[in-house]
Amino acid sequence: MLVAELERGVLGSDESAGNELILQELRRTIRVESQPAARMGDAAQMFFGPVEPFLIDDAPDHKRIGRLSRVSLEPIWEWIGRDLIPVEAKALSDDINRALLAGDRVKAEQRTRALHDRTLLRIREAVASVTGDDKARRRLAVQVGTPRALEDLAVLTGILANRDLLAELARRLPNHLRTFEPDQIDSVTSLLEAAVAQQAQSGTGVAKADVFLYGFVLIMGRLASSWQLIRIATHAAETDVAARIAETPYAIRWVA
Repeated sequence: MLVAELERGVLGSDESAGNELILQELRRTIRVESQPAARMGDAAQMFFGPVEPFLIDDAPDHKRIGRLSRVSLEPIWEWIGRDLIPVEAKALSDDINRALLAGDRVKAEQRTRALHDRTLLRIREAVASVTGDDKARRRLAVQVGTPRALEDLAVLTGILANRDLLAELARRLPNHLRTFEPDQIDSVTSLLEAAVAQQAQSGTGVAKADVFLYGFVLIMGRLASSWQLIRIATHAAETDVAARIAETPYAIRWVA
């Protein structure tokens, strides 16, 4: 009840920064104390299928580049169905559920893609409409309902916009890279660079950095230890000197 009242205040005329801080802490406390969370429906699971490799079981207010907290999915799904595209989300979700009940996986995937495409379009429109307007940005963040709402939407759209390229990259990557020696590094970087080149040729307008970033996250998930990822940069530079690495395409571009 308190969350609902504070949300109404923020969405209305109450611009108190304290309200936003209280809301963030209340949501975090509610999610922690209500674990395990209720299982989302089949349509939601289909929708978030491409996001699965990028999920982490971490607090939703922690910043993780290229990642989404698993507990953020439910509020994002609720926002899509309640505020973003309520009519279309319900119709397409119903179609997905009916197709799954009928054992028609192909149709379910087709309707999921349609839901992805419509959601992508509307999220981009929603984010563009609040650019440069702090009050509108805060309202949108409150509606989405996650502590890092706009960052979460950026990650979601980045993944969904590149879902086919990332799925193909994930399919072609080795399931496990235990030692990550030079021959494996060459193979993996070739796959990543091919995905980036394919994206550039597609003319979709999606930033090259998106494929690069999410490709690295996929690769990291296959490594025995995440620190081994740095071997891609040192291998490309043929040294571990930071200045030389900074001259390669694998220089640090995102701050965790």
